[in-house]
Amino acid sequence: MSLSLRSRLIAGLVAVAAVLTGLGWLVLTTTRGHLVDQLDERLAAIADPDRDARLAESGPRRPSGAPPGAFGGERLGNLYEGILLDDGTVEVVFAPNLGTDDLSLPDLSWPTVLDRVDDPFTIDAVDGDLRYRALAKVLTPNSLLVRALPLDDVDETVQRLTLLVVLGVGAVLAVLAAVAWWVIRLGIRPIEAMTRTAGEIGTEDLTRRVPEPAAGTEAAALAGALNGMLGQIERAVDDQRSSEERLRRFVSDASHELRTPVTTILGYAELYRHGGLAEAERLDDAMRRTEQEARRMSRLVEDMLILAKLDRERPIDAGIVDLSRVLDDIVADARITAPGHVVVDGIEPGLLVRGDEDRLRQLLANLVGNAVVHTPPGTHVTVTARSRDEAVVVAVGDDGPGIEAEHVARLTERFYRADRSRARERGGSGLGLAIASAVVDAHGGSLTIDSEPGRGTVVTVRLQRIAR
Repeated sequence: MSLSLRSRLIAGLVAVAAVLTGLGWLVLTTTRGHLVDQLDERLAAIADPDRDARLAESGPRRPSGAPPGAFGGERLGNLYEGILLDDGTVEVVFAPNLGTDDLSLPDLSWPTVLDRVDDPFTIDAVDGDLRYRALAKVLTPNSLLVRALPLDDVDETVQRLTLLVVLGVGAVLAVLAAVAWWVIRLGIRPIEAMTRTAGEIGTEDLTRRVPEPAAGTEAAALAGALNGMLGQIERAVDDQRSSEERLRRFVSDASHELRTPVTTILGYAELYRHGGLAEAERLDDAMRRTEQEARRMSRLVEDMLILAKLDRERPIDAGIVDLSRVLDDIVADARITAPGHVVVDGIEPGLLVRGDEDRLRQLLANLVGNAVVHTPPGTHVTVTARSRDEAVVVAVGDDGPGIEAEHVARLTERFYRADRSRARERGGSGLGLAIASAVVDAHGGSLTIDSEPGRGTVVTVRLQRIAR
């Protein structure tokens, strides 16, 4: 049967109390037995065979004028000595006369004493609570000689010892009870409170924490560990919810983005099937639009596949990449594909990083492409790359219209557009900066966007540099 810590502690205290009580009783019993044995030894040592023989022959002789109980002369002592006759009468030889109190004499009866001849026994006094330890022997066939010593000293000693034992055991039990209360208060109660709180914490209330007791105790360490674990669980659940929300939004946005090209292609197919494209000119235009939408859908699917691969957090194909050469190629391509923009570069030669060249090329091409696509003709696009400390810092900026602050923080979200209608007209899917951010994260770098309406936009990428 398993018991709680509190029950085991209480059971231990009860066991200790029982042991202490048993030890106290044993001490009292042993002490009283020892003191009584001493009285028995005194009674046995008092015996005088010659004198006993004279008493048996002639009986006690009281001196002339002596009071009863003074047979054989006056003496001080607490010894009682008397002759018990078979008719129940008692002739007192000596009565206890030590001290100022008159002691009641033993209550002797012939049948009782006769059954205990030669064996020490305890007998009550005639009056009061006094008791005697007595030893009887046969004096004559019709008389018994009884010697007795009062047990008042023994009883008083045992009473005092009993008081000391009770006080001692009580003090020990009180200390143990205080220790148990202290242990329960500092150890068990906090654990019970933590257990209740942990049971009340559900998936909908992960912000609660278990109460932390006084520092330096095991319960405090347990509470700290539980609160740390709850914090991790809360963050994990929040991350999971955020991830699920992003996934739902991603699927919804992807469905929305794919619906337009699919609807367009299906529309032209149905139009052709119903003979609506009989003219060659209309058929050519329909095929051009179908191809255009299919390419846009293909780019969208390809971008989503890239993001899916990056989301798996698989190790990238890392190699040494000459970032300066990659940027030179991208700038040269931009000058040809965007003749209406002024593309300026300030690229430091020999900038080496470790990573996947295809992904880094896509990253930088997206940044330059965004600067060209989302700014009007005549805009200056500046591409710079410099080594700074242990990093390579690439900045792609423009002096275009800029972006409002409310949109800047969300530009790396998937399918997010600061200007949705204009972006779709220019073929954007809202995944370019999301892919760029994912590629930078996969390479252990950072991406920041600084933009302000009327002052243009600057996207800065920081990657770990490899020394030559």
